[in-house]
Amino acid sequence: MMKWWLKFLFELMFSALTAKSDKAFEDAVDAAIESLPQFVRDLPNCPKVFILECPTKAITKLCANSPRLAAGLEANYVHPPANMILLYRRNIRRVTPDELLALKVKHIVWHEIAHFLGFKEHEIRELGLYARNAADLPKF
Repeated sequence: MMKWWLKFLFELMFSALTAKSDKAFEDAVDAAIESLPQFVRDLPNCPKVFILECPTKAITKLCANSPRLAAGLEANYVHPPANMILLYRRNIRRVTPDELLALKVKHIVWHEIAHFLGFKEHEIRELGLYARNAADLPKF
């Protein structure tokens, strides 16, 4: 069985080679990162955000973060290291209208950063950083 990190690196390289340019998506990611509070961006181990075209086995998730926080997912699911957030462009694009793309990406980045900072799912809901669909996105 292939080690998780080797499989992860292979997928990261393959995604980088096959990714199509999507300036609007990349700009949305840059804006989401810039919108984080400065003290979060200055943390020495603040997660880096990477864009992948699509995850393994057509997983319907929109993103992934630390393996310790993503327990119980599919057996073939590749968990990134704790200092990475992976955004699955194709999946996000599939469920998000163009006019809400920047808001959706910002929501996902802030949500995953909250997990990185130690917040549990119910605490993230209380902060307003949880939405099931684009219509429920908080306007922040």
